[in-house]
Parts: sequence; structure tokens; C-alpha cells
Amino acid sequence: FFTLNSYRYEYDVWVQDEFEFAYATSPDAHLDLIFDTHRNGQSYPGSGLDDFPEDEYLGPDWAIINWGAPGSANSQDYGGNFEISPPVTVDGVSYPYGRVYYGGDNGYYDPSDATEDAVEGFGVQAPFKPDTSWLCVGHIDEFTTTIPDPSAPKGFRFVMADTRSAWEILEAMAPSTYLPRYAPGGWEGHGMSTVGAITGSMSLRLLNEELQDIMDEQEEIFREELGLTDEDIIYMPSLFEDVAGCYGGVASLIPGMANLIVSQVGDTPTVFMADPFMRTDVDDPSSDPVIADVRARFPASLDLVFLDDWQVYHMGLGEVHCGSNVKRVAPRTWWEDAGHLIPRGE
Repeated sequence: FFTLNSYRYEYDVWVQDEFEFAYATSPDAHLDLIFDTHRNGQSYPGSGLDDFPEDEYLGPDWAIINWGAPGSANSQDYGGNFEISPPVTVDGVSYPYGRVYYGGDNGYYDPSDATEDAVEGFGVQAPFKPDTSWLCVGHIDEFTTTIPDPSAPKGFRFVMADTRSAWEILEAMAPSTYLPRYAPGGWEGHGMSTVGAITGSMSLRLLNEELQDIMDEQEEIFREELGLTDEDIIYMPSLFEDVAGCYGGVASLIPGMANLIVSQVGDTPTVFMADPFMRTDVDDPSSDPVIADVRARFPASLDLVFLDDWQVYHMGLGEVHCGSNVKRVAPRTWWEDAGHLIPRGE
């Protein structure tokens, strides 16, 4: 990891949304690519993080690409809305480079036509599109991800937000438990000072019941498209709330821990995720029952780091994944092991 100069990039913190790493390769050449979205710092070309890919990466063996016209992007075109699964075999078909998945609704709430057409052309990664129209920001990384796990049948676990497990944890806590991070209102918190203020809210219960039904429907899509079974899935304790100005869209109430990022630190794969702060002593993560629950759910082979992203990201409707990016080592032999995914004549 390295940090960006916040002043140079106008305090634009959404590193994941600005660009995605990619590559193009053949038997005798390899080119690292950056899909530099037309997000452009959420403003105009040259603003925010727009120049970061050119500043840091443009050079020999690197190219920067985008699709569509500047100014045409919407939130569904941003990098946080495009993810890739690890390699999978589904119904006897091998996808050795995983499958791309991205959010939309097959209607108004979709990436721009240019972006979607380009992504759908990634034949060896066979893209599919779950529904993210229920989210305020609308990015697929807000409620799903994958983590490595050598002990898993597929070598990874699929992590998905889950409200049922969150309610179980909160209902086991004393309703009077004070929550200093949640207590303030406005841009500082959620206006809920105790656990009881959360568990006793009927409107919050009903909202999350509706959202759980939606997530259950999306889970079935992931099960079908990635060949997932019960053993492959880790449910991440999560609750959502309505967000003013989002026309019914929701964002995380408990900091979205599914919005995580994995990086190799030395010899250990390390997961960085949001600290849920479901405790009275904000300086004592060991007293947090949500953290204890997540640690029990995750493989022991991973190191878990819970980051305080409350002010900058959580209250800005994003989390750890939204503010970070990692370049992976790219395999280079698709013509040997993925040719069966390319239609004849292409």
C-alpha cells in the first residue's frame, strides 16, 4: 500500500471508484491496463483523482483506456461497481479467470451503454449483472465480495451482507449499551445512542426485512452464476438505513464490512474492513461483539484488520474498499485454458 497526496487530488478519497486495473496479454506480449472511468473526480476532467492513473502508471508497458464520452458516466460506471470472482467451474464449464459481475437493474439504473457493451465483451470472464438498484450508491461492492481460503472447496469464500445475523448479535446485547459513534446526528452519526434504539425501531426492522428479501434473491443469482453452495458463503452481519435524497435507496447503518479489501502482507493474506463500533469503548475493539462474531466466521488463515473509516468513508456512504485499490498478479495464458469461452469466429 501507498497513500495518495490528498492536496494534489483535491481531497478526493474514492480510489476504487476512479479506476480499475486490467491487462491484455498474448503469447508474445503483455500490457498492463487501467480502466480509467469517466467519473473524473465526480466533476470534470482533471479534477479530483482523474489524473492519478496518468501520474502514477502511464509509461512503457502500461496503457490507460476508457469507454464512452467524458461526462457520460453515472455511479454505475464507477470502479466499485465492477468485481471479479476467483476461478470457478459452473455446470461443467470452467472459468479459469473468474467471472465479472456488476450492478444494475436492466433499465434506467445501469452503467452507460458504452461501459456495459465493453464489459460484456470480456468473453472469457462471462459477465453477469445482479440488481443493485436498491442501494443509494448502487455499487456491487457494497454487499458482496470474495476472500481467499485454501481450506474451502473452491479455494475462496463468497462474502455477502446479511441482516439476520446482525439482529442476532444486537438482540443478545443489553439494550442500554451506549454507542458513542452512532449517537450523534447529521454528518457525525446515525442519531441512535443505544443498542435498544436500533433493535426497538420497527421502521428499521421492516426496512431490513424487505432488504433481506432482495439480498436473498441476489444470493440465488450468485449461487447459479458462480456455482455456490451453502459451504461457500460467509454471511456478514449488516444493517442498512434509508438515506435522505436517495429516492428510497439505502446505505449501511453498521459500517459495511463486506466492503473490504484483501492484500498480501508478507506471507499473510490480510483483510482490511470497516470497524463496526458496536461498543461503548471505541478504543477497545476486543469488547465489540460484532468483531468477535466476524472473526469466528472468517478463516483462521487470514489476518483481519478493522479500520476506523467512520468519518471519511462510512458517513460519506462508502467503506474501506471504496477508498483503496490493489493490483493483482495477472495470469497470462488465456489462449491455452479459456479458448472454450470464445465463440467460434471471434
